[in-house]
Amino acid sequence: MSALRWVTGTAGVALLGFGGWLLVAETRAGTVPDLLRWMVGALVAHDGVLAPLVLLAGAVLRWAYGRRGPGGRAGVGTGGTAPYGGGSYGVVRGGLLVGGCLTLVAVPMMLRQGESRNPTVLPLDYTANWLLLLAVTLAVTVALSALRAPAYRARLAALGHALGALPGRARRRVRRRSRRPRG
Repeated sequence: MSALRWVTGTAGVALLGFGGWLLVAETRAGTVPDLLRWMVGALVAHDGVLAPLVLLAGAVLRWAYGRRGPGGRAGVGTGGTAPYGGGSYGVVRGGLLVGGCLTLVAVPMMLRQGESRNPTVLPLDYTANWLLLLAVTLAVTVALSALRAPAYRARLAALGHALGALPGRARRRVRRRSRRPRG
C-alpha cells in the first residue's frame, strides 16, 4: 500500500473518532436518538433509492453509448475502458455524478424554502442557483467531451497505423491483448 493511502486512511479514522467523540460528549441528551434515526433513514435512502438510481443511470448511459462493439466485444484498442466509438463516456459519467450530487444537496433547501418562521434562514433563490450550477456543469461536460473527442480519434488512428505496420500474427496478438480488461 502506498504512503498516501496510509496517510489518508489514518486521517479518516482520526476524524471519524473525533466525530464520534463530539457526538457523545458535545450533544444534548435527547438529540443522539434523533441523530441515529436520521442516520438510519439516510442509509436506507442511499441504499434503497439513490444507489439503484445511479446504477440504472449507468446502465442506460452504457446502453446509449453502445460501449460494446460488434460481437459483444469492447471497442478494439480501447482495453474495454472507453466507449465504443467515442472517448467521452467518462466525462459524461462525471457530469452526471456532479449533477446528481448538486441535486442531492439542493433539493432539501428548495423544498424547505419559505417554511421557516425566520426569513433569514434560507434567504436565497435555491432553485435558480441550482439550475445555474446544473447549466455550468452541462457546459463543462460538453466542452470536455468536445476537447476529448479529437484526441480519442487520434489515438485510435495511431493504433490502427501501428497495427497495420505489424505482420499479421503480431497484429492479432496485439489486438487480443488490447481487448483484455485492465485490472
